[in-house]
Amino acid sequence: MEFHEFVPLYSAMKRISPEFIKRYEPEQYYLSLISQAEQMARRSGGLDHKQGNIETNHFVMEFQWIRDRRPYYNVWPSIIPCLLKLSLDFDSGYVKPPLEILCIRLPKEKNPMVFEFAGQEHKIRTIMLANAEIRGERGISVWIDIGELEVPPNPVPMLTFQNIQCRQGHSLEESLLNLPRHSSVNEGIQIPWETLVDCIRLCCTLCLLENDASIVEPDVLAADRDKFERTGDQKYVEKARRRSKLGWNIGRNIEVVPHIRGPSPAALYWTGKGRTVPIIRFRKGCVVHRKAIGEIPTGFMGEMDE
Repeated sequence: MEFHEFVPLYSAMKRISPEFIKRYEPEQYYLSLISQAEQMARRSGGLDHKQGNIETNHFVMEFQWIRDRRPYYNVWPSIIPCLLKLSLDFDSGYVKPPLEILCIRLPKEKNPMVFEFAGQEHKIRTIMLANAEIRGERGISVWIDIGELEVPPNPVPMLTFQNIQCRQGHSLEESLLNLPRHSSVNEGIQIPWETLVDCIRLCCTLCLLENDASIVEPDVLAADRDKFERTGDQKYVEKARRRSKLGWNIGRNIEVVPHIRGPSPAALYWTGKGRTVPIIRFRKGCVVHRKAIGEIPTGFMGEMDE
């Protein structure tokens, strides 16, 4: 299974300009961008201030992700529908990303997160999820990549962003509607509101997902994958980390032939002292890919004793 990869501005510029890498290291490049955006934000005149803040947040987000060794979740297609069932009535105060910043990578094939705009189908490719301070409140920033590029001369990726305040006693729906959407959402390819909400649901559910080894599995180097599956030896995980591969597979074990296994559709459970800690678990005892069982050929082994 192949997954989309997030392309930061630094990587995009390296592809555009062969001379770029000779002039800038990642830290130097992003600090320069952040400085320019902050200068824009300090100017008078509303639009410059807002645009400068947005760009500053974008550059800081990418710089932090690169500095943190580009952590990611590969979310496998069969588990995605289960992860999109979180009610918007859920208290946003319980939502907290597992890492300061995380790239959610969706599959290139069988990706159910698609939408249509101007007669063309577009896929959600990656979602950057980051802890953030939103108007003085703890929150999350979500940056969505659909493969859209800015116009030349620098065709770099364009992202759609959504901020959410995570305040105790306020639902996800309230948090979504509380902040006005930036005017830039009306430019270029426009992600429908329903699809944007699904992106938020996916992010928030992953924030609540229980650390179940059958669902959340460390990603290792391709050469070590079979050995890791046979042995579960953590040395292969450590080896991948040393080589800057910091990732996890979400729901990979569901993508197999029909069988009876543990996880089934996700459900919210209240745990901890006084049952005050919400987590998403998968109920036990289900048949995975039940329909495919009827397609397995039988009757070719001759008569068998009972």
